[in-house]
Amino acid sequence: MMLKCFAACLAASMIMVSTAYAEEPDWTASSGFDRVKEPSGLTAGRDRIYVVGDEGHAGILDASTGKRLFKRRLTGENGDIDLEGITISADGSVLFFGLELPPRIVAVPLDTFTSTEKKLVISGDLMQWALPGLKCDEPNRDCMEALVLLPPGHHPYEDVAQAQERSVFLAASTVDGRIHAFAVDISVSGAAVRLTDNPAVLDATGKQLESWMPSTQTNLSDMFYSPANRSLYVLYDSGRKRERAEIVIQTYPASGRAFETVATYATQCRGSEGIAVILKPKTFRCDSSPQPSRFTVVIAYDPSTGQHACKGLKNSENKLRNKGQVISYNTPFPACH
Repeated sequence: MMLKCFAACLAASMIMVSTAYAEEPDWTASSGFDRVKEPSGLTAGRDRIYVVGDEGHAGILDASTGKRLFKRRLTGENGDIDLEGITISADGSVLFFGLELPPRIVAVPLDTFTSTEKKLVISGDLMQWALPGLKCDEPNRDCMEALVLLPPGHHPYEDVAQAQERSVFLAASTVDGRIHAFAVDISVSGAAVRLTDNPAVLDATGKQLESWMPSTQTNLSDMFYSPANRSLYVLYDSGRKRERAEIVIQTYPASGRAFETVATYATQCRGSEGIAVILKPKTFRCDSSPQPSRFTVVIAYDPSTGQHACKGLKNSENKLRNKGQVISYNTPFPACH
């Protein structure tokens, strides 16, 4: 299946993980989704996969069949934009797009996004919020690479005054690999409040909240948060400095005060740019019995930075050339740790 012309706390101290990997996952591909060009971010919701690309393209795929349902290109008032992250509201009614430079979030109602396949111009008519404090390398066009929206009760910022009555997002830069938390008043455009590494923001004990690195490497390429198993999936690519392509899984315990690293898995392909996790049945709990019989990990690969090394794909699927690919894997590792 081809998708033509588709360009695609929160600890108080830094969290580091060892280089030892968990048990080798099963990276046998269950299915390939529609091809995309330069995919850069994924999210999932309501049996749909949402994908964005480096040149402002965005689309919707059926999570079961991989079939493309919709595509559209987003542009700026002065030309192309670079979409690097995407997340969705809990009720599925709003898409939040992460723009790399300058780093910001743009909210697009789903019905507006799907109203036509014509270009959608990011203008002042759409709600948007600047993200101050992310480390950027403007000459090389590197900055924000990942974006997730955290539901209430799934983060340690509930008692932070600046986060109350606001939505909390996580955003990460590929320059330093650090994850920051931001509080956003989604009722009005403006600048988000950075909750981490900000001396003006203190928790209930009077301590400053710090950003963190889930891995010793910096080439963070995407994040996905699953409320069902309270897990943050952090994807790393191997495209620079001979860093590893891997997934770091962190959980936020219901009684916890920080995300905790529970596992690290090596991936099988270079050019890993997007990740989403689909858990079935939707209502499962990690403390319930039996645990879910299946779940799916979806990864977007962008071959533009080099050849792939996909051990889990058939030869025909491995010849991606200049087309990216969104690929699903059934239960490559445990849903609950």
